[in-house]
Amino acid sequence: MANNDTKKRTPRKDYHLFTIDDIEVEEGFNPRHDYGNINELAKDIAQNGILVPLRGFKKKGGDKYILTDGHRRLMAAQIVQKKYPDIELRIPLIAHKPITEEQRLFNVLSFNSGLHLNPLEESEIISRLVNFGLSDKDIVKRTGMTGTYVSNLKLLYNSPQKLKNHILSNNVSATLAMEVLRETKDYEKAVQLIEEGVSFAKSKGKAKMVKKDLNQSQGKVNSYSALGKCFKVGIKNDRVIRQDKQELYEFSERILNGDFTKEQLEEYFYEPKIDDK
Repeated sequence: MANNDTKKRTPRKDYHLFTIDDIEVEEGFNPRHDYGNINELAKDIAQNGILVPLRGFKKKGGDKYILTDGHRRLMAAQIVQKKYPDIELRIPLIAHKPITEEQRLFNVLSFNSGLHLNPLEESEIISRLVNFGLSDKDIVKRTGMTGTYVSNLKLLYNSPQKLKNHILSNNVSATLAMEVLRETKDYEKAVQLIEEGVSFAKSKGKAKMVKKDLNQSQGKVNSYSALGKCFKVGIKNDRVIRQDKQELYEFSERILNGDFTKEQLEEYFYEPKIDDK
């Protein structure tokens, strides 16, 4: 299946063709670190050209277009040009009016037409936007992200490099790392838990830690499974149920036996809903 960088689109007439030398990548702007399978994209461009136009603008007095969208496509095109120096690639680019760095950052988050940014890359943009004086509320409103996700990205950006290295090495997902950061509210503790979880996963022959590995590395178990085993052992060994736990035992037994529907459990645990109408 073609990816966003190469998929076919309806022919459009709002772009012009340029050479690679006509396009400039502003140093320090692009937050992307993961370019995915760039060689595969280069191979596709060598065969089919660039199907999705890049975007950019000219600064006042400048003669090159500053790239705002399409960094991965441009990098792949540079690989093709280097491999076939006698062929001058023509790069489709849609020119737009100059915009502020703040707006460009929002565009990267919201309108990126290529490979989506990963959470580490997103966290870098969020940090830059915060430095522009934007609040979480502003960012949520203009990106469509949830407030929780923005808060998690800020935690991720400020986390120790050790933790980020585990994400970059694919030892743990950014999502799980952010969950640990949010729950611990302590960077050192988060790093410790993740490193213990990664070590535990590797001891089991796994390349990547998941939530189950994290829990098991902390001595946590599947409570539902443990409850079932507890009952089996108790019945086998004729254990006597404590008098003050008899009601809880019987209820737990019914849970294990699947005696309750979702509606019955809701009725058991919660107060009835009050209709305000």
